[in-house]
Amino acid sequence: MSVPLHPTPYADVNAVLSDFLARIRLILGDRFRGMYLDGSLALGDFNPQSSDIDFVVTTSECVGLREYARRPQRSDPTHRSRAGGRLFQPRGR
Repeated sequence: MSVPLHPTPYADVNAVLSDFLARIRLILGDRFRGMYLDGSLALGDFNPQSSDIDFVVTTSECVGLREYARRPQRSDPTHRSRAGGRLFQPRGR
């Protein structure tokens, strides 16, 4: 049984993070070690109207190009905020 993920006070952000977490766990399997908030969310400066979502995913070993190619894409509609329609993406893309 999965416990609901509520790492932030923003329901839309939590939905994006929860979806990404589930999908990245499927892709990485046992190599997944953790997912950590970074940037304005981690520092308490997040603005739902203008901030992006920064996070880091850690693995037990290097991720190959095949797994990297399977990552959720920016154009994926699950990465759109339900409130403002702003696209969110991980850092470094």
